[in-house]
Amino acid sequence: MAIRFNKQDLPSYVIVKDLHLPILTGVKQTTSNIKGRAGSWDFGNELEDRVISVDITIEADSLSDLLQKVRDFGEWLYYTEAKSLQLLDDPDVYYLAKLTGDTDLNLLLSIGQCRISFLCTDPYAYGKKKEVLFQSGSVEVENQGGVDTLPLIEMEFTAPTTEFAVLNEAQSLYFGQPAIDTKGENVPTQKLVIDDDGSSIAKWTSGIAMDGGTVTGSFESNGEEIRVADYGKGEGWHGPAKIKVFPQPLQDFSVEARVGFTTLAMEGHEGRVGRIEIYLLDVNNNRIGKMALCNFTTAMNRPTMEARTGTLDDGHYFVNQDLEGLFLTRFSGRISISRIGQMWSFKMNRGGFVTAQVWSNQYFDTESLHQTPIAGIQIHIGARGENDPYTNAYFDLVRVFEENVIQEETPNVFEKGDQLQIDCASGEVLKNGFPFYSSLKPSSQFLRLEKGKNVITCSPSVIQNGKVTFQERWL
Repeated sequence: MAIRFNKQDLPSYVIVKDLHLPILTGVKQTTSNIKGRAGSWDFGNELEDRVISVDITIEADSLSDLLQKVRDFGEWLYYTEAKSLQLLDDPDVYYLAKLTGDTDLNLLLSIGQCRISFLCTDPYAYGKKKEVLFQSGSVEVENQGGVDTLPLIEMEFTAPTTEFAVLNEAQSLYFGQPAIDTKGENVPTQKLVIDDDGSSIAKWTSGIAMDGGTVTGSFESNGEEIRVADYGKGEGWHGPAKIKVFPQPLQDFSVEARVGFTTLAMEGHEGRVGRIEIYLLDVNNNRIGKMALCNFTTAMNRPTMEARTGTLDDGHYFVNQDLEGLFLTRFSGRISISRIGQMWSFKMNRGGFVTAQVWSNQYFDTESLHQTPIAGIQIHIGARGENDPYTNAYFDLVRVFEENVIQEETPNVFEKGDQLQIDCASGEVLKNGFPFYSSLKPSSQFLRLEKGKNVITCSPSVIQNGKVTFQERWL
């Protein structure tokens, strides 16, 4: 019987002689004795760690060759975190394991023999990931594993709602509250002011000015996204810009956008230089803040996140940070900037439903230097000089919210286009890629898929592009 560890086959010089796999992991009863009562109270079972042991032989041409292969095999074995362990006679399941205990080697000429042990602190065997798609309010999911499992549930909203529930027969998660008249109650919330899905540029007006450059070229819409039709020409920063004015200036606000771009260079060229920005404008169209993702150099694909309060001359950059650890050739995600009272915040979520990276930072405007109301926003995608610009750069969704609004009606917990992700295994709840627990009812319980058929229901049925992802598991 052969094994595969961390998706790597055993080296050819290693032969598996025997495998020691327990029928079940250790089972421990939790009991409590009560004086004067015969026996004890049984509070259920606890599953202990699983240990899988493998007897192996290492074959070599000589003793020195054997010692070298032992060192190589040690590198193949050792990880600080658990990795997938497959028994190739049972290839459809895997365990999460890492090396444990002694690895003493018995040497005989050019042959070494050893028992290696793998510790599984998660004692379950896991199958391949399965996905079930749905477009309406309920979906049937069949768990053919040996025990229950914890799903990942994702969906997109097709209409606003003040309340929403995801439930099965045993558990439920409830968000928001019923639509009732809250007149007389001071309930701070947010109000959607701008909701632009990128399907048209007809309601945007021409841009006026930008940081360190000139407005050139033009935008267009392909019916789904606002994209660059023409960057125009310029010695420094240049490119198209468009403005959208609010019905009235906002003191407390949030601006968010779904954006994307590609920095992959053409063959024979250096990397691309570009920026994608949203400026905050006052009533005179002065730029009094911004957020941006910029690539300043052709040397590496690592965009810089920027968030600024105030103007280019007297403002404060409370975010000026590379996307650390991510050498990117493309970006797709959300950026947001907000001011509530004296607190400014910036958030970045790279990825769609499955979050690849989330980053955020805050700045408290202690001296209230940057409290001018904003009256509009300007979007901009820029190139610099003769450098190759971003390709596939776009704005997919631009939203503006007024914050701290006192409403007489129940606020919406989800708006059209919002994306919700519920990871029942980790307990993570994300709305549009960011943690979202403020509207989750405390008594909510994360859903479990019992062995057999399960029905998951979403109420009200205002969702589309639903997906349930899960892994069957066995003891």
